[in-house]
Amino acid sequence: MFAEDEPRALSRFVSAAVALAYVAVGIRMGGAISGLRMFAFCLIPLGCIWFPEALGDYVGNNVTASSPPMLVYVLGWVILLLPVFALWLIWIRT
Repeated sequence: MFAEDEPRALSRFVSAAVALAYVAVGIRMGGAISGLRMFAFCLIPLGCIWFPEALGDYVGNNVTASSPPMLVYVLGWVILLLPVFALWLIWIRT
């Protein structure tokens, strides 16, 4: 699934759209500082989604073995969608 030459344009587009939505909601709800915090939150998950091979191959700074690219990709999506899951749980509980 993760060949270097395989384009993942749809995944990159959707993840960027989710990140932009987070930033827009952050700016709308709490101003520029809140939008900047949301942007900072999205950086690592976007990196995991866009470049899972490169981040999975990283070894150093307490990382002793490489990670499978699919795991890096899936965890990037999980982290990126955590706010959506949290809002869904809050909505279900009320």
